[in-house]
Amino acid sequence: MTHSEYFLKVGEEGGKRLGALSNIYNSTTKEFLLRNALKPGIRVLEVGGGTGDISCWIANKIGRLGLVKVIDSSSSQVFLIRNKIRFFKLRNIEVEKIKVENILPNFGKFDLVFCRFLLIHMQNPKKIIKKLFSLLNPGGKLIIEDCIFSKSFCFPTLDAFDRRIELIQQLFKVSNKNYDIGKHLYGMLLGMGIKEVKTNLVQPVLRSKSQKEILPLFLQETSDTILRFNLSNKKELIDLNYSLLNSVVEKSHYFVAGAQVCQVCVEKSGFVAKI
Repeated sequence: MTHSEYFLKVGEEGGKRLGALSNIYNSTTKEFLLRNALKPGIRVLEVGGGTGDISCWIANKIGRLGLVKVIDSSSSQVFLIRNKIRFFKLRNIEVEKIKVENILPNFGKFDLVFCRFLLIHMQNPKKIIKKLFSLLNPGGKLIIEDCIFSKSFCFPTLDAFDRRIELIQQLFKVSNKNYDIGKHLYGMLLGMGIKEVKTNLVQPVLRSKSQKEILPLFLQETSDTILRFNLSNKKELIDLNYSLLNSVVEKSHYFVAGAQVCQVCVEKSGFVAKI
């Protein structure tokens, strides 16, 4: 196993976690896209399709004259997205299995390139941003959403919750990835020579059981990798999951804030020197 591997479940195995993420973050994603980029007839590239919910929603918003291209590195994820497209009978959306790193210059150009929770899994996020930016038409927009994991909290405090955050931080560190990549996006984009970066910060309150389940689900899906890197042991992980389920998820008196998400939008206008 290499440190560059994606250590979360995909396809049906990761469906419950991805569904919880959609439940928590989709509304603010839609607001940001509507405010900054979406209009009828545009060409859109979504990198990392997730559940396909946002892909299908975008397809409806841009209409029959527009096109959504969705790429994902997982065959299982591509299969699920295609099923959702068939279910909604959408004709203006395509899905392809390909890693963003492997996109060639003749892949095509788009009016909007969008990714969410992608860069957090990349060892060289700046390289990926440059690749995404190169896929824009003149005047096109790049929208990125990514996490600031360390800002998640619960009150009253709970040792299991804090230990979960610590383990996630250690896991990303040994994988050479940044679990707080969201807070670096603004400065990173300015450092690339982009003159104007529109930003917004989102932090959801996890109210329902289905939303709070993201806490143990993330830990469960990463348990094998955590054990491989000797960051914990089976007993501790079992105890942490039990505590999160029986305390935070089942008891409504815990106030839980999910991971912050930084939303950024930049436009490809004219010559950007460092891109």
